[in-house]
Amino acid sequence: KVKPRPPKNTGDGPKTSGDPKPGSTLTCDPGQWTGNPTFTYQWMTGAGPIEGATGQKYVPTAGDVESKIWCEVTAKNEGGSDKEISNKLTIKPGPPRNTGVQPTSSGDPSVGSTLTCDPGQWSGNPTFTYQWMTGAGPIEAATGQTYVPKAGDAESKIWCEVTAKNEGGADKEISN
Repeated sequence: KVKPRPPKNTGDGPKTSGDPKPGSTLTCDPGQWTGNPTFTYQWMTGAGPIEGATGQKYVPTAGDVESKIWCEVTAKNEGGSDKEISNKLTIKPGPPRNTGVQPTSSGDPSVGSTLTCDPGQWSGNPTFTYQWMTGAGPIEAATGQTYVPKAGDAESKIWCEVTAKNEGGADKEISN
């Protein structure tokens, strides 16, 4: 019996797709091959193979953030085997999340005194923006970490809204 030729990629190589952030699913399309092969998969980083990541899908973890990830496809038939790698995706952090320490407003709420907004504690190494609020809505131009109440704010409850943002997205919380 004559063995078939080993599989060869026809130029449409493996492709990794999906949202490259922790908790999202990445998929490896093996691409087009000759020789009617079966495929096996190994997900990789610059540090080498990802242990146990041998399926067509992979869900990045927080430990993968900032890593480049790709899949190595092995095509095999009776004639032999060949390997190709997919495109590389850099894993971005997920959006920031408050880790239980909520934002707080502190200081003397009297007209002319300074209030300060502490953003609380967040995952995802975010940058923060602030918006001071009253029951009537946002206070115009009050977007710093501190705010000095004006005469028009007398008798109003004042709080700050904190927006935490990173390349994975944004989230908001309000202070006390």
